[in-house]
This record gives sequence, structure tokens and C-alpha cells, in this order.
Amino acid sequence: MWPTPSPWVTVVGGTQFLATAEDPQAEVVCSGATGGEITSGGGFAGPAFSQDLFSTPAWQKTAVERYLADNNQSTFAAFPTAAGTPGWNPTGRAYPDIAAYGALFPIVDVDGEISATAGTSLSAPMAVALFSLANQALMRDGYDTIGYANPMLYWMGENCTDAFNDITIGDITANREGDECLFGFPAAPGWDAATGFGSINFGPFVECAKRYQDEVRSVGLEMLPDGSYRGSPTDGGGLGRGDGLVQPPRAAGLVAPAALALAVTLASLALLTV
Repeated sequence: MWPTPSPWVTVVGGTQFLATAEDPQAEVVCSGATGGEITSGGGFAGPAFSQDLFSTPAWQKTAVERYLADNNQSTFAAFPTAAGTPGWNPTGRAYPDIAAYGALFPIVDVDGEISATAGTSLSAPMAVALFSLANQALMRDGYDTIGYANPMLYWMGENCTDAFNDITIGDITANREGDECLFGFPAAPGWDAATGFGSINFGPFVECAKRYQDEVRSVGLEMLPDGSYRGSPTDGGGLGRGDGLVQPPRAAGLVAPAALALAVTLASLALLTV
């Protein structure tokens, strides 16, 4: 479903809390089968989309290939197969990238009444808010804002495992009513096709974003969706206009309220629910 396959959007799955034998409040895949009201979505861009544009981007290949190597029909009965699943395309752009809470969240309506809602349409705005707060913290400490997030998220997944709350319990094989579906994907250690890398662990996430800028972006190179780089080494913290992708200059101080509102609006357009 467009624009989920696009490498330019960050796709957000849903989680919920569930009591388990090990943890009375474990964060798991949001599912209609476990009382989550909805089931998180995930998967791979189908063959109907141009493979030149929506094949697995280089920045997620390592994470996705590891997931596919460790998970299959022998480890999870409902895992898709080439022979039995129409449209199964393990070489397509994989999603979601990350996840956020998406079950039975209290909201206040226009009449002041409190009710509960659920959905990845709740998860995505929550991720937007965390991205905006992260931008504020980064700018306060003299770093750039996050900008195009996806290459950074997958770099984090390989280099800062504590930046995310890894979701390893649950799957996406039920509809919102809890009825079992024929095919679906399980959660697993690291990236998975149910919750991505999991939910954001805010403090370590911000610190890892600084590492990413120091170790990757500080040399003035930006990774493109196909895994190639554009730009040239610089002495500063980003690329200048005309040198490839534009990165904002390093700036100290808190982001102004108007700029924060703009960041929330732009991030809302960039994040997609599944």
C-alpha cells in the first residue's frame, strides 16, 4: 500500500503492554489476538512496485537479511513462502522501521470526555513527538536535527542496541478482531517485520543520534536510499548547499516554538502508519 514501500518515509508499527511469565508489563506486538484492539502491520514491498525504486535499500539489507535467515516457515508456521503466498517478495523494501505504543491510549475529545483509542495512527504521532523532542535535545547540545531518519535508524540498530526497546514477543497473524490470518510475521531479536527495531528508548536514542552525526554525518557524507553516498568531506557538521543533500548547520540553544511546530508538521508528513 503506497507510500509504505517508499524508502523516503519512516514506517511505524504498533506495540502494547501484556503480562507474561517473565514480565508483568512486557512490551509486545500490538495484536487483536492479545486485546490490543488492532494488529500492527508489516512486510515487504510487493512485486507490483518497481524493483528499481522499492527493492530492499542498502541501509536495511543487513538487518533484513539477518531476519530472513533466522525466521522462516520452519521456525514460524505462518511465515510466507514463495510457493504458497501470492505477492511474497523478500527482496522488496521492508517495513516497519520502528514502532510505538498503539493500544488503548486515553484521549480527551472536544467535549472533554475521556475515551480510549488504538491504532498505528496513534503510534506514528507518538514517534513524531519523540523525534521532535530529540531534535530539541540535539540542537541544545550543538548538533544538527535528525533530518532524513532511515539510514540513521538502521545504523543505530547495528551500533546502539539500547537506543530501542527490542520487541521479541508476538506476531502479526491476527486481524483486529483477533481472528487468525494465514500468513504473517513474528517479532524477533533486532529488526523484524512486525515492529522494526522496536520502540524508541529516548535517552540512549538521543546519545546515539549524536554518535551518528560524529561518526557518519560529520564527514559531510549523506547516505541515499540506494546505499550510495553523496557529498564530500567537510570540516563542519553537514553539507552545504550545492554539495549534495542539505544539512542544517550546527546551532546551540533550544529550538524556537515556531520551529518546533514546523518540525512536528513536517515529521507528521514523513512518518507513515501501517
